[in-house]
Amino acid sequence: LENTKSHDGNNTMLHFLAEILEKKYPDIL
Repeated sequence: LENTKSHDGNNTMLHFLAEILEKKYPDIL
């Protein structure tokens, strides 16, 4: 369960960062 939680947390963080980068640097993505 801990591994699953950590994995979900990482995915959430990556998704959060991806949204910010997409807004600030749309040309990169």
